[in-house]
Parts: sequence; C-alpha cells; structure tokens
Amino acid sequence: LNTIAAMDGQEAVTIADNAHYVRNNGAWKPVFETVHESWSGGSITVIYGESSCAVQVSSVRIGSGSWDSAQWGKTIREEYRPKYEMSNPLMVANGSSTTGFLVVTPRGVVGVKNMGSSGSDDTRSGSVCWPVQRPY
Repeated sequence: LNTIAAMDGQEAVTIADNAHYVRNNGAWKPVFETVHESWSGGSITVIYGESSCAVQVSSVRIGSGSWDSAQWGKTIREEYRPKYEMSNPLMVANGSSTTGFLVVTPRGVVGVKNMGSSGSDDTRSGSVCWPVQRPY
C-alpha cells in the first residue's frame, strides 16, 4: 500500500487477505484493531473500529458485595472514548437475578460492577459499543 499515492481518509483493501485499511496522518492503518487480554479471572476484548468501539468481557469475576466493582488496568484510547458514559447489563452466571453492569466512562475507564441488593462473585459476560467520530 505504501506505493499508492493517497490522501487521508482514503480507504484500500488488499486482495490477498481482504484486509481493510484507511490512510490517516500519512500512513496506512487497519480499519479494525483488536486488543484481547486476560482480566479479573476472565478476559476483555476491545475492538477499535473505523467508526465505532466495542468492549466485550467474558467470564470476569468481582467480589460478592452489593456494590463491589473492578476496573480494567488500562483505558480506552482517547480518540475512541465515548462522549457520555456507556453501560450495559451483564449476564451473571448464577441462575438468579443478580445484576451486573459493564461501564465505560468518558475518561476511557472500563469497569464491571454489582448494582446493589445482593451481589454475586460468579462470572459475568457482556458487551457495550458506541459510535466514534471519524477523524477525516
């Protein structure tokens, strides 16, 4: 791709592997980038997309207190952070109605939390996504 003269915002697809790229700040960058790592007994996946960002947590554990929570040790990249807090309920693997939430703040902090009443230290999974303004 580096042999192609292009302006920022121009998109290209490589035929060999159908990978999508966009020109940004004079360089070709993948349209999607995925970060996957272990977190809190389970895993977290962050997908940085061309015009969206998504966070998926799988089998994450926190304490059993009513308001216990855990924060991911990293933050969402600044240009992908939501303008307002984004949240979504999580499935809690305990067979009851204990509620957990996945929250992403405008500062890029990702957290999983119990939401009152009786908490649960069982695993929880879920996702949240939001639109991102394209830089070009």
